[in-house]
Amino acid sequence: METFLSGFGQAIAGSALTILAFIGVRFTKLGERLLDHRLNAKIVAIGHANTKEIEGLRSELAHLLDRGRRANEVEFDALTKVWDAYVDAWLKTQ
Repeated sequence: METFLSGFGQAIAGSALTILAFIGVRFTKLGERLLDHRLNAKIVAIGHANTKEIEGLRSELAHLLDRGRRANEVEFDALTKVWDAYVDAWLKTQ
């Protein structure tokens, strides 16, 4: 039981020392630099992920627009052929 209490006391003392060290470092220029570095790294990572997602969406949009343009071209060609056939049929009946 004695060793448990001494180990528990050491754990509490270590935790308290860590918290006090964090508070001390946080309010110094070194703490600010470390915090800025970590935040900038996170911002860059988020920006990179967003850039990849945007590029993927742009690629998908370009693909869909290309398919739409092709569909319109095919539809226009089909309507032209139908109209030409209609005109030929009308002229032959006259």
